[in-house]
Amino acid sequence: MPERHKSMQAREQLDRSLAKLKPLADTLRPVHGWLRAIRSGLGLTGVEAARRLGVQPPRVVEMEKNEITGAITLKVLERAAEAMGCKLVYALIPRAGSLQETLRRKTQAHNPDFIPATGPDLFDPEQAHVPLSAAASAGLRLPHLSTRGELHLWESQAIGAAQAWAFANDGKPWPSERWIRKLHGRMFASVWKGAGSYRLGGSDRGAPPREIPDRVLELCENVRHWVKAGVYAPDEACARFHHRLWSIRPFDRGNGRLARLLADLLATRVFGRPRFSWGAAAGDSVRASRSRYAEALRAADGRDYKPLLACMRA
Repeated sequence: MPERHKSMQAREQLDRSLAKLKPLADTLRPVHGWLRAIRSGLGLTGVEAARRLGVQPPRVVEMEKNEITGAITLKVLERAAEAMGCKLVYALIPRAGSLQETLRRKTQAHNPDFIPATGPDLFDPEQAHVPLSAAASAGLRLPHLSTRGELHLWESQAIGAAQAWAFANDGKPWPSERWIRKLHGRMFASVWKGAGSYRLGGSDRGAPPREIPDRVLELCENVRHWVKAGVYAPDEACARFHHRLWSIRPFDRGNGRLARLLADLLATRVFGRPRFSWGAAAGDSVRASRSRYAEALRAADGRDYKPLLACMRA
């Protein structure tokens, strides 16, 4: 069983166990501590408690004071509990309610400048608890991630930060081969190894690895020509740029998200147009949005850009 799958199962099992102890988190310790409260409740004097423990009476007073100050050890506390016919219950209960929720909040707090990534969230929530396979997690910088949902959350955070940086960057971000690699690194370097470096392996679709640098460079030169010569209307130029970059698939992962962000940048920073909604305003379900977007890209493969344009401004 993959190590990440084991980690996820262990966390889920712990969460189930901790859920039973959750009511204890709201239980307040008695003002003078549990040792004194239980001793008094049993009607034991300090001398009688000392006799049970096999210590001198002053030691009982010291133990009760140490509990209040936090200086008592678990070993001593357990011994005292046994002497009074009790069992020491020891647990760490997440303040957030579960380990999974603690991880989610930690992720959100990791970057105070977090901004939701551009476009609609096309991640299927039904896939959130699906374990990451060995192939899917190859190259991860974050070994604690074990599910697709956890990975998506960290990626979204990193993309949001890259998006904020890109839109705040001075000057017009003319599409360039260097800019594309730099932005991809900004988007994914904190999550994936090799971010910002072109794909070296093959792909079911996309350019052969040896052709990627030239293909990206050629695309950037074409876009500059489109802009200067007004070859296409602004939205269509952005749609064509997005589709062609996505078709090249220059990186191992994140090509669609990179292409959408670059299209947004081209629209706003070069053409002075609003950012694209990428279907977010259509009110469709995640599954319907994913399907619509995929169909639009297939249509663009056949040089029909109308569905993609409609999706981008939906």
